[in-house]
Amino acid sequence: MEQGKSWEGIVLKDKDREGFSAVPNCEGYYARALFTSGETGRVESLLAYMEPGGGGPSKEHTHKHDHLFVVMEGEMLIKQGRKRQTLEAPGAVLVPGGKPHSIWNAGNTDLELVVVNLDPAITQEAAAGAPVSCMGEKSRGGKARAEKKFPAGERKAELARLVRDFCDRFLDEEYRGLCGRIIEELSGMQEPPFLSGRVEIWAAGVIHAIGTINFLFDPSMDPYVSMDELADYFGVSKSSVTNRSGQIRRLLNIERFDEERSTTFVKSTFPYFFTRDLADLQERFLRAQATLERSLREARKKAMARTTSSSPFSRVYQFRIYLAGSEPYIWRRIQVPEHYSFWGLHLAIQDAMGWLDCHLHRFVMPRPGERQPSEIGIPDPEYI
Repeated sequence: MEQGKSWEGIVLKDKDREGFSAVPNCEGYYARALFTSGETGRVESLLAYMEPGGGGPSKEHTHKHDHLFVVMEGEMLIKQGRKRQTLEAPGAVLVPGGKPHSIWNAGNTDLELVVVNLDPAITQEAAAGAPVSCMGEKSRGGKARAEKKFPAGERKAELARLVRDFCDRFLDEEYRGLCGRIIEELSGMQEPPFLSGRVEIWAAGVIHAIGTINFLFDPSMDPYVSMDELADYFGVSKSSVTNRSGQIRRLLNIERFDEERSTTFVKSTFPYFFTRDLADLQERFLRAQATLERSLREARKKAMARTTSSSPFSRVYQFRIYLAGSEPYIWRRIQVPEHYSFWGLHLAIQDAMGWLDCHLHRFVMPRPGERQPSEIGIPDPEYI
């Protein structure tokens, strides 16, 4: 038997992929032991992922006991003879023991899943209180050990150097500054998360976190870097980069259109920032409109005081006012004394129609012998 961890007859060959190993007779399918039986040391649960197009085995196989497949991310196709079933996250399917099957990545991104061996003997062990071990990090003796951590100062300096070198080679000064700010924020946490794990993955994750919200991976952008180039430069897998990037964005609450972490080009180009600026302009317009309305109310008071005075008049003018384009026909008939100004006539129309005097207005009248008509709008308050 080849060296590795046995699971229902499958040997997981050692492969340097962040603790994951390639599953034999499968393509792009990697797994690592998640839990083992304390008594037998058998692997009873796997954490696995498949690259797009990956899966297997090509010839359907069986297991002695029932197996539960839990889809955490992506889309999985499970084949059971002629039966085909597609599951999206979050989803799960139970395959009875002895049932031929194979599983495949049906999506365009990595498929992440948990595979559980439902062995009745293991269930009975757990019920009896037998120990169950986590296999995330194991020593040769089988006992769990703490993940290695590095000195904070040295680790931060190495991370900053890797990110700086990449930015200098492929990106620009602005990306270098934004990535450096992310490193400072992470190092300011009570326990900086980059003290453990491969520093190359952290460096790629920092760049990916900033690049994601600035469309770095869009070929139409400048600068542009592909995911393959980023992962290959640091010698890590694309799934490791995206997972680390997601962790960083969750830790620092980084979201798309984050003004503090967006490049100048993104802030000056994409509609979200224009919308925000328009909202600010709208707010200032509303404040100016409120000021104008206060001035109009004051003018209205003056006009009303003047037009309601007991000034003598000998004639009354009657007007028929109608709203153009209205259906049904909307009209009012008003009468005003001869000494009313056009401003007073405007106020009378507003009152008769039940309007609030919140829009601009003007009176347009033809002038005999002139091509241009006369226009009378809102007068200056001092002339009211």
